Amino acid sequence: MAESNWSTRHSSGTEIEDADVWMRQFINCCEYKEYGKLALIKVLLTGVAETWLESLTAAQTDTWQHLHGVFKTRYTAPSFMKFKSAKDLRPNSIRSILSEFVRNLSLTCLRLVRNLLKTCSKPDAVL
Repeated sequence: MAESNWSTRHSSGTEIEDADVWMRQFINCCEYKEYGKLALIKVLLTGVAETWLESLTAAQTDTWQHLHGVFKTRYTAPSFMKFKSAKDLRPNSIRSILSEFVRNLSLTCLRLVRNLLKTCSKPDAVL
């Protein structure tokens, strides 16, 4: 790959973009090409992310450390919310995930029905 063609891509801050991956690639590109991060990020953020950046205070954007910190707070998803893309899952994995979901739903419904039957079988139960 030619050096002149190597660069990072724009980010619009949508849910389908992985902010951690984008930021890592952005930092690597800036360090490799010796770009100023504060200036370049203003060019590469578009859409919702650009609007977010423009809404920040001067104190939040005065240094790279401040801006990077608020970016991570805003765009890094907690680990429990991260999920695998459907294209990364094998058909067997999807089948097992769906089977587990249906099993859990069935067990929940069964518990609900049992609780209702217990409540209805008591003579003084109030619904």
